[in-house]
Amino acid sequence: MTPAFRPLLAMLALTLVSGSAEAAKKPAAPAAPAACADFYGNVNAAWLKAHPLPAGADSFSRWDELNALAAQQTRDLTRSGTRVGDGRASALLADLIASGQDENGMDAASKAALAPLLARVDAIKKPKDLAQALIALQAAGVPVVYDFDVLRDPQNGQPRATLIPNGLGLADPAFYGSADPELQRVGGLYRAYLADLLKFSGVPGDKLAEQTSQAITLENELAQAMAAPTAQSQSPAAAAKAYPQLLLADFLKSQGVAAAEITIQQPNYFRNVDRMIAKTPVPQWKAYLRAQILHSMAPTLASDYRRAYASLVDDGIAKRQPRTQTDRVALLVQEEAADLLSAAYAERYVSAAQEQKADAIGAAIRAAGKRAIDRATWLDADAKTAANKQLDAMYLAIGKPMIPVAFTSLAFNRDQYAANVLALRRWQRARAIARLERPIWPWPVSQTHPVVGFEPAENRLIVTAAALQAPVFSGQSDGADYGALGALMAQQISTGMHMPANVEQAWATRSQPLVAQYNAYTVVGANKVNGERTRAQNAADLVGVEIAWDAFNTQSTPDFAAKKAFFVAWGSLWARQDRDAALVASMPTATYAPAKWRVNGTVVNQPLFPKIFACKAGQPMFKADKDMVSLLR
Repeated sequence: MTPAFRPLLAMLALTLVSGSAEAAKKPAAPAAPAACADFYGNVNAAWLKAHPLPAGADSFSRWDELNALAAQQTRDLTRSGTRVGDGRASALLADLIASGQDENGMDAASKAALAPLLARVDAIKKPKDLAQALIALQAAGVPVVYDFDVLRDPQNGQPRATLIPNGLGLADPAFYGSADPELQRVGGLYRAYLADLLKFSGVPGDKLAEQTSQAITLENELAQAMAAPTAQSQSPAAAAKAYPQLLLADFLKSQGVAAAEITIQQPNYFRNVDRMIAKTPVPQWKAYLRAQILHSMAPTLASDYRRAYASLVDDGIAKRQPRTQTDRVALLVQEEAADLLSAAYAERYVSAAQEQKADAIGAAIRAAGKRAIDRATWLDADAKTAANKQLDAMYLAIGKPMIPVAFTSLAFNRDQYAANVLALRRWQRARAIARLERPIWPWPVSQTHPVVGFEPAENRLIVTAAALQAPVFSGQSDGADYGALGALMAQQISTGMHMPANVEQAWATRSQPLVAQYNAYTVVGANKVNGERTRAQNAADLVGVEIAWDAFNTQSTPDFAAKKAFFVAWGSLWARQDRDAALVASMPTATYAPAKWRVNGTVVNQPLFPKIFACKAGQPMFKADKDMVSLLR
C-alpha cells in the first residue's frame, strides 16, 4: 500500500479545457453500445458525444471538466466584492476584495497606511534603533530583512519557531550581480522601479539617485550572503548571543513567542545581517528599509505605486499584458488569504445539508470497511484487529479541514485596502505563533481544488468542498452518491491501509486474478493493458465499489432504480477522451488502466450487476459468479 498522500484528483493544466471552438473533428458518433456490450460506452455516450477532444489536447475527462468548474467558481469568488455565502469567511472575503477594487479609496487611504511605517524608519538614529525598527515593522505586518514562522519539524512533527531570510525584493539571489544579460535586464528594471517608489514617497529629486543606489547596494550585499539552504537550532539565549545586533530576545518577547529552541535558516545570512547592522551607515539602511516597505505594500497603495509595480512585474519580468486591478486583488487573495478563500468557497458552494449527507456517506463507508475486514477469512485475528483500529481512528475531513479556521479576530474595513492587508498579515502571524502551543497545521489542500484522497501519515480521508459536486456528488440520489463519492472514498482508504508483510502477500495472492483479467483488455490496435503494472489501482477500484455497495445497501433497502444509479454513477466518473497515439505512448509506464476498462473491469465482478442490467451469458459484461474476482466482498 502507498505510504504517501495520494489525492485522486489534482489540479490539471487548464489548457486541457480551453480548446477553441474548432475542436478536433471526428466522424459522427456511433449509436451508444448496449450496457451489456460496453457499460462504459453506454453510460458515457452522451458525454463523449458532447465533448470531442479539444484541439491540441491528448486527453480530456470528467475530472478536467470538474477542475475547470472549480477554477471558474474560485475565479468568480475572488473577483466579487459582493457577499455570496452565509458565513463569516464569505463576509470577510467580500470586504477584502471590495476594498481592493475601490481604486479611488485606495489612493485616499494610501498615505494613512504608509505614514506610520515610514515614520518608524525616519526615527532611526543609531544601530539599536534599526533593530527596534525591524521589530516594529514585523509587528505591523511588514517583515523586512527577516521573517518569522512556526514550521513543522520533518523528523518529529513538532512545531519549530523559525527565523527566515527575507531581505530581497526579487525572487532569487541570482538576480543580483549576475553577468547573465537577461538577469541584468531585470536588475535594471528593478533599480528603476525602486527609484520610482522612493520618488512617489517624497524623496527629493536631488537625493533620489543616492538613496536608490544605497538601497540597491545594501540589497546586493544581502543577496551575496544568501547561501545553500542550511538550518541551525539553538536556544533563544544562544541565538541572541550569536546575533547580538538583531535584539532577538526583544523580538521574541514582542511577538509573544516562548520557545525552548528556535531554528535559524541560513545562519550565514543572519551573521552578515548582524554585522551589517553594526557597520553599514544608518542612512543607507534607512533608504533600503523605505524601499522595501514600499515594495511590500506597492500593490495596495496609490495608483502611482500600483502602476510602477505592474510595470515591473507584468511588462518587465513576465512580459504580459498588465493585470487589471481586479486580477491583482484576486492574486493577492490566493497568495495571502488562502485559508480565508478556502473557507469562503466551502460556505458558498456546499450547503449544510450536503455536508451532512457527505459526512453520513463517509461514516457508512468506514462501517462497511470494518464489516469487510471482519468477514475476510484470509486475514488473521491480529491483522483484523490492526485494520479495525486504524479505521476507528481514521479522521474524515469532508468539505472542511480537521479543525476549521476561526476568523473571529479578523476584521476588514471596505475603505482601507492597505490596512486590511496589514491586518491579514498580522492575523496570519498570530496563527503561526499559536501553533507553538497548539499545533494546528495549514491544511494540505484548499477546498477550492477538487480532491478525494487519503493521507496515511495522518490517517485521514480528505474530501474537499470542490469535490462535492457532479459527477462526484449531488446530495440528491443515494444510489449515485454512494456509487461515485462512496466508491472513491473506499478506493482511497484502501490504498492507505497499513499491511504487515504476511497480509501484503495474502493480498497479492487474492488480487492475482485481476492481472489476467486486465491483460486481456485491448487499448488500441494490438496494444494490451499491462495487468501487473495496473494491478494496485485495479484492486483499489474493485475494493472501492465492493465496500460502497455494501454501505449503500446497509443504509436502506434500495429499489431497482437506485441500484442502477449506483453503477451508472461509478461509470460516469471516468468518462474521458484520449488521443490514440497518446494513449499508446502512455502504456509502457501507465499504472492505471484506460477509462473504459477501469469501469467495465470493476463492475463485471459485481454479482448483482448482470441482474440489474439483464446481461446474459456470452455478452461481454457477463461473468458467472464463480469467475468473479472478489477482494473484500
